[in-house]
Amino acid sequence: MWSTGTLCSRLFKQITGFPDGDAPDLEQNPSLIFIRVLANNRFVHALVDTGANTSLIQKPLLSKLYRSPPIQPTSISAKLGDGTTLLKTYGYVNLPVTINNIKTFVKALVVDSLTSEFILSNDWRQTHKVHILDDRLTLRHHGLQTSVQFEPNVSVPVRLTSTIQLLPREEYLVAVTLPIFRAATVYFKSNSQLQFNKNVMLSDGLLNVKNYKGALIVYNPSSFPRTLPINTLVGNATFLDTRQSRFHSVTEVPSFVSAINTPVVLSHISTEPSVLSPTHHIPSQHNTLLDTVSRLTDHLHDKTDATNVQQILYQHLQLFDTSVPTQASIKNLHTINTGDHPPVNSKPYPKPIHERKQLQNEMDKFLKYCIASPSNSPWSSPVILQEKNNGEFCFLVDYRKLNAVTKKDAYPQPTVEELINRLGGHKYFTKLDLKSDNFQIPINLKDREKTAFITQDGLYQFNVHPQGVMNGSPTFERVMNNLNGNGRLDYVLVYLDDIVIFSKSRDDHLKHIAKILSILHEANFQLNPGKCTIMTTKLEFLGHTITEQQITPSQDRIQAILNLEEPRTLKQANRFIEKMN
Repeated sequence: MWSTGTLCSRLFKQITGFPDGDAPDLEQNPSLIFIRVLANNRFVHALVDTGANTSLIQKPLLSKLYRSPPIQPTSISAKLGDGTTLLKTYGYVNLPVTINNIKTFVKALVVDSLTSEFILSNDWRQTHKVHILDDRLTLRHHGLQTSVQFEPNVSVPVRLTSTIQLLPREEYLVAVTLPIFRAATVYFKSNSQLQFNKNVMLSDGLLNVKNYKGALIVYNPSSFPRTLPINTLVGNATFLDTRQSRFHSVTEVPSFVSAINTPVVLSHISTEPSVLSPTHHIPSQHNTLLDTVSRLTDHLHDKTDATNVQQILYQHLQLFDTSVPTQASIKNLHTINTGDHPPVNSKPYPKPIHERKQLQNEMDKFLKYCIASPSNSPWSSPVILQEKNNGEFCFLVDYRKLNAVTKKDAYPQPTVEELINRLGGHKYFTKLDLKSDNFQIPINLKDREKTAFITQDGLYQFNVHPQGVMNGSPTFERVMNNLNGNGRLDYVLVYLDDIVIFSKSRDDHLKHIAKILSILHEANFQLNPGKCTIMTTKLEFLGHTITEQQITPSQDRIQAILNLEEPRTLKQANRFIEKMN
C-alpha cells in the first residue's frame, strides 16, 4: 500500500480548512444523514443536509410522484456545495412530506440533477423542530412527536473540484467535493476502475470534510503525465458514526486472527528440486495444504512439469499455511520517524456494549498471536469498526494524526514501465501474493509505542506494521530487495505485495521458484495461495498481458477503448483524446 509523507500545512489548510495534523471538531450534527420519508405518497430516500439553506428535489423524481404539485416560478438560483457550480432550476414546489404519520410541508427548488434526489435543508428543520441525535432524527409538530432511524451505509460520490495534471512519478494533494457539509469520520473508498484506466493510485482511508470539501492524495506511478478532468469520480464516501455505532450486528472480523493450530516449523531444505513424497515432513493436520498444491498445479498438463513444481511446493508448505499469523524474521524493521514532534493522542470513540465485547475479543486474539501488546504509550489513535459489503466488520485505526507528523520514507519505488519492460522476452512466470503483508513486517521496538490504539477498555500497541500507518510500501520494497539481493534482479521483481518470478527456460524457472520460495520460507513469510499463480506462460500484471512474444494491454483496457463512441465533432474528438490519455 503506498502512502504519503508530511503534507504542506498551508496547502492542506487551504483545501480542507484544517491545520495539518489537527483533529477538527466536526462531529456535531454530521451531515451525511439519509432518512426514509413519504413524499406525496411515495417513499423516497431524503438527505438531511445540515449545511443547506434551501431544500432541493430532482425534476425526474418529482415527475414520478403521484399527482405531483405544480411548479411555481422563482428567481432563486442554486449552487452546489463548492459555491461556484450553478444548478439549472425550474421553479419551486410545496411538497407534503410525511414521517411516521406526521405530515410536514417542504418548499423545495426543482433542479435538473443532484447527487441526492431529495435534500431537506435547515429551514425545514427549524420550521418543524427537527433534532439530530446519535443515530436518529426527532420531529415535533402540532403537539406530536416521532423519530426515525438514519438509513445505514449510504455512500455518496467524491469528485474532483478541478482538472488536474499529474506529472510522472509525482503525488499531489487535490481538492475533492462531495454532498456532505461537514463530517470528521467519512470513509473514502477509491474508484478502482479509474485507477485501472488512468494508471493512477489513490489510497482508501478517512476524510475530513468541511463546506462540502475534502483533500485526497493522488499518485502517478507511470513515466507519462496524466490528466484527470474536473468532476472525475475518484471514489465514494460513507459516513462512520464514531460516537454511537449504528450497526446492529458484528461478526468475526479479520481472517488473519482466525487461527486455530500452532505452526509447524520445518527444517531448512535445499532449494534444488529433489524427489519428495507428498506426505514427507507434512503433519496430518496439514493435509489440506496438499489440496492447495494440487490447485496451484492443475493447469500444468505436462506431467513432468507438474511433478517438479509439486516437489518444490511440498518443501515449502509452511508458506501456504495461513491458519496462524506469523511475523517475518528480517533485519529491516518498519520505522516511524516523527522527529522531535511530541506525542499525539486521541480519546477513544465510544461504542455500544456489544461492539466493546467484539473489540475485546479481537484484542485477545491480537495478544495471543503477538500482533499487539498492552501499552503505556503517550501516543494513541482511536479504533473504528468499518462494515464491509458482506456485512462483516473490519478493524481500523484512525492514524491520521500520527501520519500527519511522520516523515516520508523516500526509498525508490519502481515504475510500471520499468517493471513491464523487465518481464519482456521471458517465457515462464510465477506470481506470489503475500498474505496480509502489513501484519508480517515487525516494527522497530522504539517506534511501537507510536502505533498505540485506544478503546474504551484499554490501550494497546502493534508489534507489526498495521494497515493505515504510512510508509508501508517503502518498507516492504526495502525488505524484499534486501532479501532477494542484486544478484537476482534478472529473474525476480517486487511491486506492492506481489512478487513475480520470470525465466527464459523451464529448468531455470524451477530453480528460480525454489530459490525465492526458500528465501521467503527462511524469512518466515506467508503467501496467499488463492492469489498465487505458478509456472504460467502468460501473465496478467499491472494492466498488461505478458507472453514471451509480446506485451499487450489487458483485454479489459482494450474493451474500454472499443466501447468509446466514434467522434464526429471537434468537441467529441477532444473528449475522445482525453479519454485515450
